[in-house]
Amino acid sequence: MSDPSPNPLLSAKRDMRRAMEKIRAEACAKNPDAGLALRDNFLKAVALPPQSVIAGYSARGNEINPAALVAALRAQGHTIALPVMGGATAPLVFRIHKDGDKFAANAFGIREPETTAPLAEPDILLVPLLAFDRRGHRLGYGGGYYDRTLHELRRHRKILAIGVGFACQEVPEVPAATHDVRLDRIVTETQAFDPTDAIVQS
Repeated sequence: MSDPSPNPLLSAKRDMRRAMEKIRAEACAKNPDAGLALRDNFLKAVALPPQSVIAGYSARGNEINPAALVAALRAQGHTIALPVMGGATAPLVFRIHKDGDKFAANAFGIREPETTAPLAEPDILLVPLLAFDRRGHRLGYGGGYYDRTLHELRRHRKILAIGVGFACQEVPEVPAATHDVRLDRIVTETQAFDPTDAIVQS
């Protein structure tokens, strides 16, 4: 029996991931201060409600590092939480992480808060990505964690999802299905925009 025909959408996403991983790696190597520029651009462009619960992330590999931004947001009085991975099909959960708190490494080597840290539901998510477009579509790693998490959180509360990355990760169009969650805003080291203002008619 022959193999079933490949899914065109999945194939397009796989091909884009391969290309964008190289582009992001080059950007990370060439711009070691991108995290500082991201912080400055974010603080200038994004106004957040006081004392928000903000979910950051621990950068892995060549992701843009939000550590400087997270430190600045914490200094402004916001509560910082970090994602914790559950099962392969489960949404992320978030635990509060204070300055100086220890980390634990998950099965993928990603730093997470220790299991004794309090759980929290974020108001704002900083979302890492491989690629993004002007419509607010995001290409991730294929695990669907952030899509599942945003779907679950938005069932009962308003969540602001802000994609963060390098400017060179912008593409003309990210392959997207109807269930893929769009970002509310995108911020890089050089720009910030609201995708809802950039939607064009097909």
